[in-house]
Amino acid sequence: MEPFDPGFTAQEGRSWHERRAGPEDGASRLAPGWDWISTLGPYNEHLVRDYGAMNLALGVLLVSAAISPERRLSQVALLTYLAFALPHFVFHAAQTHHFTLFHNALQLGSLGLLVLLPGALLVLATLSVAHIRVRPAESPSIKEE
Repeated sequence: MEPFDPGFTAQEGRSWHERRAGPEDGASRLAPGWDWISTLGPYNEHLVRDYGAMNLALGVLLVSAAISPERRLSQVALLTYLAFALPHFVFHAAQTHHFTLFHNALQLGSLGLLVLLPGALLVLATLSVAHIRVRPAESPSIKEE
């Protein structure tokens, strides 16, 4: 692997990344022309991999809370997710000058939803409204004639 020189400009960093991985790598495969990762400077593989690993770990916590719906576990999982999602949203809200109006609306709308939804679920879990117990269905009785 070619070492990355942090002294590169943003354009040189993108060029290095394209030489190494090709121009259609990662997020750009999903949305060609949407250069969301490298607008703030050179591509940093270590940072992107760490971010991905953190999201994977957070996903494990959220799936665990969904599979085992205990109120405290759900609250901790949602609060943990919000500890990530809220500062992430605030950062992007302050960085709108890098993107078009369309991309700002798309990013801030989706990131805002990723703050509002777990926030609402946390309120529901805290108020115990989300823990409505449902009785298992009774098996149908078979009538003998």
